[in-house]
Amino acid sequence: MVGILLVVPGIPPVTVSGISFSIAQGSTLNGTPWFGVYSINLSGPASGFPIQVPSGGSVTLTLIIVNQDSAAHSITSVSLNAPFVVKATNPALPMSWDAGEDGIIVVFVQVNAPAGSTVAGSGTISALG
Repeated sequence: MVGILLVVPGIPPVTVSGISFSIAQGSTLNGTPWFGVYSINLSGPASGFPIQVPSGGSVTLTLIIVNQDSAAHSITSVSLNAPFVVKATNPALPMSWDAGEDGIIVVFVQVNAPAGSTVAGSGTISALG
């Protein structure tokens, strides 16, 4: 789910073509990643992209996380490369998942790109401390 701010008429918006996260995590005993995948890629119409926001505007990302290990694990941080800034998460991190549990992290992101530009974001979700 993606939240969008209104664009002020006369000022060209920033187009966000997508946002991807690599997940820094360990492996289960059989070698699969704790959270089932090594990355989350939000792009294309199925993910609600591209989107347009004003320069300095915000995007809200909803990430579904599933712990596929037989032990509890925590997400300790979420970060993005410039021109994106993670302003907050809900719930606040760190957040733990018991074995087999799923949950949602909402990430509030500020887009500090020049008006009229097209940008894509990349970052890291860390479960390693």
